[in-house]
Amino acid sequence: MIKNYRNIVALALLLCSAGLLLADRSAQDPNGGIRYVDMGKCFEAYEQTRSDIQALRGEFNAKAEAIKARETELQGIEGELAIMDPASSQFAERSFKWESEKLTIERDRKFLTELLKRRQMELMYGSYLAVQAAAAELAARDGYGAVLIIPEQLPARPQDWMSAMDVINTRSVLWTNPNYDVTEQVLLILNGIG
Repeated sequence: MIKNYRNIVALALLLCSAGLLLADRSAQDPNGGIRYVDMGKCFEAYEQTRSDIQALRGEFNAKAEAIKARETELQGIEGELAIMDPASSQFAERSFKWESEKLTIERDRKFLTELLKRRQMELMYGSYLAVQAAAAELAARDGYGAVLIIPEQLPARPQDWMSAMDVINTRSVLWTNPNYDVTEQVLLILNGIG
């Protein structure tokens, strides 16, 4: 009787251990709880980002056109200078105005370029945070352990090997299973559909 009791207890312990092993998430497929998002696709299909980029383009195109108009005016002054007497005071005044305006236009163009880059960076950062929040919402809802970014495709032959090595060194994901891509679900959340 004691021998049967021991066998039953041993069998119960064995079954419980096997059940715990099977129930332990770390014993399961480690990629089962990991999903991937294509950030490029998210940025392209996220309605807020698209409308912000359009507004930014409209604003900066108008400013760039204003600078172009000033450059055209500057070319007119340059044409006037070509036919003026270089020894006259009128030439000196127009020449000074031309040089001053040329420097101002160059400074304005540089400032506009830097401002555009900064605004684009702010826009992309805000979009990244929105994608991150949508991925977190999806992961919490569907029980994923992690949502990673799908790495961009490397060019077949990079022209600059040093920057190619920098890209390679910053990668932690080499390949993703397309069955684990949740980009479309994240986009539904981002665009307020899902």
